[in-house]
Amino acid sequence: MGQNMPVDNMGDGQSLEPGAEDVFEPDDPSPHNGPVASSTPAPPDAGTTGGGSVPDEGDGALPPLRSFPQEMHQAFEGLAFIGKLTDTFTWMGHRIIIRTLVADELLEVGLLAKRYMGSLGEAKAYQMACVGACIVTADGQPLPLPMTNGDLAELVEFRFNWVKANWHSIVHDAIYEKFLLLDDEAHRIVEAMGEASGQTAR
Repeated sequence: MGQNMPVDNMGDGQSLEPGAEDVFEPDDPSPHNGPVASSTPAPPDAGTTGGGSVPDEGDGALPPLRSFPQEMHQAFEGLAFIGKLTDTFTWMGHRIIIRTLVADELLEVGLLAKRYMGSLGEAKAYQMACVGACIVTADGQPLPLPMTNGDLAELVEFRFNWVKANWHSIVHDAIYEKFLLLDDEAHRIVEAMGEASGQTAR
């Protein structure tokens, strides 16, 4: 079992270590959900496996789109903040914070899933790797980290193995669905900003 240690930034200013805004506060109001579709690339049939829609407890009408960090407006460096979102949701009484992934992380996820290529577990492996990589905290606690301060590939694999060994498939399904919704919201924000400025992403 690993121990909780700070993680270096992943190339876009993001870290798997929770910030002050990610600390579990029981009295915090429940945040909103994302939209209802996704454009995250994934193997065929890599969605939820039998879970269907997983609404938050006390789910209501869809809220307005969120926004990317204000740093996105900085010259050059701001590109690293476009697509950066976090979401907090409550599922089965547990408060979970997730984030979007950078390209490096998605590539490592794909390499993990490749080990299961051609098997019935390929899509599930991709799902579990995304879940392990995207979680910031669960009930205020980050996932365990490897004992050594390894590279990104080691970190993503360690998280994958941990959620694979410790959580049931239905938990993966619920978190992965929220991850897909968050990724889709990032794309919708870009589209909305492009329409507002008379530009479209191509």
